[in-house]
Amino acid sequence: MEDLHIWNPPEVAKPSARYSHCALVPPDFQLLEIGGQVGVAPDGSLAPDIEGQTRQALQNLDAVLRANGMCYDDVFRLTIHLTSRADLPGYRAASGVLSSEVPRVATLLFVSGLFDPAWKIEITASAARRHPQMGT
Repeated sequence: MEDLHIWNPPEVAKPSARYSHCALVPPDFQLLEIGGQVGVAPDGSLAPDIEGQTRQALQNLDAVLRANGMCYDDVFRLTIHLTSRADLPGYRAASGVLSSEVPRVATLLFVSGLFDPAWKIEITASAARRHPQMGT
């Protein structure tokens, strides 16, 4: 996330959790928008609990990032949809891979349901990295 400006403007209240209010992506960066990743494994299986679904959704996110030559460190924005407030501790326990020195821009939503009623989590993300042809 080097050279991305991830910050909290002083004119806005401090974040209520560990996240940042905004990220400014320079023009010489490639931008990747990642659609909702859920806890379904490539073989179609689905863990019954939030921890397992969170781990799988993050593995799916990682696979999309790697397919585009990126990694978790390139993610600057996350939107997490959970179907139950009771799942928040389990999500937090399983999502440690998302920790970073600079808190990402993030939104956490509790929704009444996802496309498949068995899904407990969906994660969307934005990632950016310096365009390889633009130098460092």
